[in-house]
Amino acid sequence: WQSHATLASMEAAGALNDLLLTWVAHEWRRGEGSPGLETEQRIRRAELVARQSLDSGFGIKRFAVAANLSRSHFSLLYRRLRGISPGTFLRQERMRLAEVLLARQELSVTEVGARVGYGDATVFGRVFKAAHGLTPSDWRRGASEKPERRVTRSRSGG
Repeated sequence: WQSHATLASMEAAGALNDLLLTWVAHEWRRGEGSPGLETEQRIRRAELVARQSLDSGFGIKRFAVAANLSRSHFSLLYRRLRGISPGTFLRQERMRLAEVLLARQELSVTEVGARVGYGDATVFGRVFKAAHGLTPSDWRRGASEKPERRVTRSRSGG
């Protein structure tokens, strides 16, 4: 029954995130945000929505919608303003959240992966190892011994 409750919680979180994105897009279309918001403000708001939606499979398309921009225009502006791609930002944020969640011993690596948007534990492990040089399990063991290890490597591209 616990797996059904976890699945229901994840589905509810996804539905709430979709609702939030719909509301943000609606408000911008109404004109309350579009003309007055500078590009930097749009990007910051989209980053906030992204950080709150990492567990729901939040991708670049929804990231662009949160900024009320087309995907291609958003990607171009984001790279220009932040020096990294939107995909790189999302990966870095997922890895930062994974570090925090892995420190919680009661969560399995699979559960941590799901909570940061990776439904496939193998993909989560591969991405985590590429970012940290260790598997999530090895990182967890090392982090409990040496907290200073918790540094996400910055990677370009994406």
